[in-house]
Amino acid sequence: MAKDKKDNSSTEIASIFEEEEIELPGSGTENDDEEFNRLLNDFIASELKDIDTEIEEKKEEIAQNVKTRHVVHQPPERKEAAKPAKPSAAQSPAQTAPQPQTASQAPAIAKPAPAPQPEKSKIILQEEEEALFSAFQNFRNAIETMADQFKLKAPKFAVTEELLSPRYKPKVSAVFTDATLDGWDIILKAHGADLKDLKPDAGDDDILNFAEKEEDETLQLALISYVEVLIEIESCEIAYESRRIKAKKRWLEKKIIEEHEARQAKIKKYIALIEEQKFPINSERLVINYFKTARKDPDGAREILITNPATYSPIEVAKIPPRLFGLIKSKPEDGIKFNRIIGNFLKKLKA
Repeated sequence: MAKDKKDNSSTEIASIFEEEEIELPGSGTENDDEEFNRLLNDFIASELKDIDTEIEEKKEEIAQNVKTRHVVHQPPERKEAAKPAKPSAAQSPAQTAPQPQTASQAPAIAKPAPAPQPEKSKIILQEEEEALFSAFQNFRNAIETMADQFKLKAPKFAVTEELLSPRYKPKVSAVFTDATLDGWDIILKAHGADLKDLKPDAGDDDILNFAEKEEDETLQLALISYVEVLIEIESCEIAYESRRIKAKKRWLEKKIIEEHEARQAKIKKYIALIEEQKFPINSERLVINYFKTARKDPDGAREILITNPATYSPIEVAKIPPRLFGLIKSKPEDGIKFNRIIGNFLKKLKA
């Protein structure tokens, strides 16, 4: 029925911006860009493939619970004030009829000042939060009416519209838990004997079924609105989880794209620095192949880069300038020499 106050009904969901290891492609060609887009979509789909299904299932579950809800009741009307007693037979109409007064004799009647109207709240709540606040207002009205009927001290509820603005957060459920427990204190003091047939561990359906048979309208409203509050809290939590998942998905997409762009910028910088040296090697091919290998084996790829860079891109012997004023043409052996020179250069290169 009512949970222990010490039992937090909901805890704050962990931050959605935790660090995650994400493997990214690093080439700069059109084919690799197409591969990146494909991998990005595949990654997001694989990470979040069950999210939409889970959300829809939870929404369907809430929809089933909502079917059990009653139309929102209003607090029972207060009894009309007692009508004035009719004149007794001993009294004549002449004795009971008011005597006319002249204008000078009639006392001046001051018009009562109009009662101040409560200020309308400027806070506009979203659909889920508005439904929850409305349900709690029904519960509050029932509890305050009940406390007045039984001369009990009504609790001071801490639930306000500000609590649900701009959107519901799981941490506020503790406030609703305390408020409903305070309300149950009044219910038990006022109708403890009437609730003897309601099981201590009664579920929502049990409470609603009990309320349907209850003749006391105030108690009936309190029980129905209590269940409604629980249902609307669950609805708010599902909406919050849906927003959290969508935010995380957008964050993952942004992070993947940013890391891909950073890798592309680093590749271009490496290529430019190598091309400045006029080495007889295809700098773009060298760097791109290195980064592709480094994704799977960073240490091994680095070792190959500084010891045998020709593995990633062959030395172009034809581009080695001839020696002795062009008299001695380049030979394959010169390629071995440049392979070592390029490796030493890359060993010291920092981009």
